[in-house]
Amino acid sequence: MSKKLILVGIVVLVSSTGAQAFQQDTNFDATIGNSVWRGGGQGLSASVNGVFVGLHQDGNVGRQGHADQNTIALLGQGAAAWGRRGVSGGRQTASTEGEQSQNIGRSRCGSSVNQTQQSSTSLGQAMDKSGGKGGAAGLNVGMVDLHQGTASRAGIGGQRQTVMIVQGVLIQGRPGSMGSVSQNATVNAVQSQSF
Repeated sequence: MSKKLILVGIVVLVSSTGAQAFQQDTNFDATIGNSVWRGGGQGLSASVNGVFVGLHQDGNVGRQGHADQNTIALLGQGAAAWGRRGVSGGRQTASTEGEQSQNIGRSRCGSSVNQTQQSSTSLGQAMDKSGGKGGAAGLNVGMVDLHQGTASRAGIGGQRQTVMIVQGVLIQGRPGSMGSVSQNATVNAVQSQSF
């Protein structure tokens, strides 16, 4: 049984220059992996794995406007292998990444607003059973929720992305039976808004 947890790069950038009244960016990336195997005599192997990311940014640019960004990401995995003789087990992978950007700019006519957000979530799992009596089961879940809102002289705008992927697998059999299941899913989403 092995577990992997990698949480890479949470970047938050807030800037203010003469040409643009306000800029804020958020980037995140999270990856986890899970593996369970059982072989030989009678036994059970089980594992649970998870990661949660929560980010929030809020900015006020006086009369130019207000902007906020929220990010929630959750990856969860659970797997088990059981039996007598033979081999059973599986592998799970999950990753999510995303970014949000907001810009409230100044112009002769007032304010301009640009906001974009994108996310990508991928899940995969494979479970195998061969030989003796037994089985393997896995549950793999990924969820991302991105939300942005702005209010400025140019108007009020908001965007939301919510993505959820759930994978489940169960293999069970009598002595000598074999089975294999492989699942993969990827969702990419992009939103952009200007006014």
